[in-house]
Amino acid sequence: MIKVSIIVPVYNKEKYLLECLHSIMNQSLKELEIICINDGSTDHSPAVLKYFASIDCRIQIISQKNLGAGMARNRGIDRSVGEFLMFMDADDYYPSSDIVEALYTTAKRKHAKICGGSFSECHADGSVRTQWGGMLSDYTFKSDRFMDFEEYQFDYGFHRYIFDAELVKLNQIYFPDLAWYEDPPFLGQAMLKAGQFYAIRKITYCYRFEYQKRKWNAKRVNDLVRGISVNMQAACENRLSKLLYLNYKRMTAEYFDTIKGCMTKENIELILLLIRADRIIHRSMLAQEMAKRVKDHKQPARRITRDDVYIQKMPLYVFFIKNGTKDAAAFSFRNLRCIAGRLYHAVFCRVVQTGRVYQRLRAVIPANQKIFKIQWRLLANLKFYEKNRKSNCDEKPDGRKCDVYFAGTQAEYPSDY
Repeated sequence: MIKVSIIVPVYNKEKYLLECLHSIMNQSLKELEIICINDGSTDHSPAVLKYFASIDCRIQIISQKNLGAGMARNRGIDRSVGEFLMFMDADDYYPSSDIVEALYTTAKRKHAKICGGSFSECHADGSVRTQWGGMLSDYTFKSDRFMDFEEYQFDYGFHRYIFDAELVKLNQIYFPDLAWYEDPPFLGQAMLKAGQFYAIRKITYCYRFEYQKRKWNAKRVNDLVRGISVNMQAACENRLSKLLYLNYKRMTAEYFDTIKGCMTKENIELILLLIRADRIIHRSMLAQEMAKRVKDHKQPARRITRDDVYIQKMPLYVFFIKNGTKDAAAFSFRNLRCIAGRLYHAVFCRVVQTGRVYQRLRAVIPANQKIFKIQWRLLANLKFYEKNRKSNCDEKPDGRKCDVYFAGTQAEYPSDY
């Protein structure tokens, strides 16, 4: 009987694959299957996998074109037959030989659908970080006990957990098709379905950190915003204010420079993703969590800098534009009107006149309300912030006057928008 299926996506990791596979093969729990998905590697990783498969019959190799780690893990989930699932990255390793056994036996003894331990990080100089603070303090568990996800509300470090295979498969919990940030939505979804998990103090995973420079492009950045938006939506739907705050802070602080660097006039999609993120966020919940953190840390409210953006009711995309972009000149109000037109042109292959925006956009977009809503909202919001006062639209599509302004928790749009 296979007790645990360990799923390892592999893409060009020949340098670290040896240590990774040795740490799995040497685990004291022997009833394992090791599913390695070769995700279109172009180095010698396939040869390394074939060698290890020849000396250990527990290793299975699946080859596919390069689809990303998330899709590779999903294929491993579908092929697995183990009672529990674990995930390992090909450049990481288990810090000791009893990790899998400790998690499996604890999960069985406590009848837990999910069981996890603490997290460690290996740096390029060979040092290993095991102490965490601030927004990462939940990487460490201080006691062995059941925890409700409503209490925990942390979505990093999914590798350190063992998941009941039935929980994952029956609820169809899979990794989203994203080039970045596909892990936190998976962990959040699994935790919400399980409701609670069993935590142990033992360090159960070692993550190799920043041994090579991250290469960002528009697709990765856009998928990053998509992934964060998924977890913010789950947080708002389940009233998880801490989880909402953490994902908001990642977008506006941890990944601020990364997102800002891709805010160009060519990447219209990023602006639309930020608009969508704004519509997801429950602003009063976020404000309450901020106020709680200020009180807990006894900090004056003005010490929170980028968090002030929501107290001021400023949309995310305006926040990134106002704080500088690679192509800041491209994001003047006049040029954003052209961007809205280009969006329409890309979808319908027509040219949008950008004179008196609100009448003309409606005049040339009679066929698709959704596209018009996006453009109308984009322009109306930016016009408000450019003039720093209420903006009066010329008219709604049916000819009635309307005001566009931020009041209370969100922008006031016409009821049919």
